[in-house]
Amino acid sequence: NLACYYRRKNKLRTALSYLNKALRIEKKAEVVVNPAGTRLNLCAVLSQLDRHQEALEHAQAAVVLLQEELVQHQLARGDEDN
Repeated sequence: NLACYYRRKNKLRTALSYLNKALRIEKKAEVVVNPAGTRLNLCAVLSQLDRHQEALEHAQAAVVLLQEELVQHQLARGDEDN
C-alpha cells in the first residue's frame, strides 16, 4: 500500500496522510480485512514522528481489534463443535 511505500522512503508525513485516509475509509466500510494492520502502521509512523502518545493509542486500538477477532473466531469454532 502507498503508506508503507512512503514510510520506506522516509516520507513520514505523506505516509501518515495515506494511513489517515485508510482509517477514515475503514470506519465507513462494512467489511474490513485487516483493521489492526492499519492501526499498527499508524503506530509505527507516529512513533517515528516522535508522537508517541498517539502511537500508543493506535497500538492499543489494534490490540482491542485483534482480541475481538479472536473472540469471534473462538465463538465460530464453538458453533462448529455443536
